[in-house]
Amino acid sequence: MNPTDSTAKVAASVAPAVAAAPPKSRKKIATMGPVRTNLEAFGVAILAAVLLKWFCIEAYQIPTSSMQPTLMGDTDANVNDRILVDKLIQTIREPKRWDILVFAYPLQKNQNYVKRMVGMPGDFTPPSRFVRAAIYSTTAVQAANADEGITQTFHILNNFDIPKGVAGEKRGGEVGYDYTLYTVARDPTNLRYYWRTYDDQTIRMVDMKALGLTEPSLAMGGTPKVRLLGVTGTQPIVDMTGQLAGQK
Repeated sequence: MNPTDSTAKVAASVAPAVAAAPPKSRKKIATMGPVRTNLEAFGVAILAAVLLKWFCIEAYQIPTSSMQPTLMGDTDANVNDRILVDKLIQTIREPKRWDILVFAYPLQKNQNYVKRMVGMPGDFTPPSRFVRAAIYSTTAVQAANADEGITQTFHILNNFDIPKGVAGEKRGGEVGYDYTLYTVARDPTNLRYYWRTYDDQTIRMVDMKALGLTEPSLAMGGTPKVRLLGVTGTQPIVDMTGQLAGQK
């Protein structure tokens, strides 16, 4: 047999088999309809907005005029500035002076307060001193009588004295200093007023009952006799050297 004829027969028998193999079918890729695509995009957008508002940033309106003129808030005039609050910054650092803070009112949690950070712990600004005074007054031991209560009041107020030089600013090209000119306390039950001054820390008192407030001369429509008391003076210093020298 001729080898060439044998090879031709094998090739002829293989060719029909190869030609008879069916073509491979392509898998169809499932595609979403336009409605489902839009709904998914809308859902993702809502979820992102909620997460962004809850954890990152949120818009607030200025409700009051306490920060004017830098931030305006007036309900009657329908003028309310809007601010964007960064909620992540509090996890990075502590609040600084002049930062804008948003917090829930302690007595009404559903009401937000938008305020500027002015008073810092330990400083001499009125907000900071007011907060410390409220805490000290709340935790103070109940006094047994009026005199003891007045003494305790002035001990509390000692924490808020401002000496000259620690709080100042330039005014008209000159440096002006804030300091505690005088400190006042009152006894509403006994109608007594107590005070001390920066120059004289001696506690002084005026008994309003002893002034005869029911006299016709001091009544409404009369001509009251008014006298002004000065707030200057000299702090007395008691020299105890003689008593020590006389001891044996």
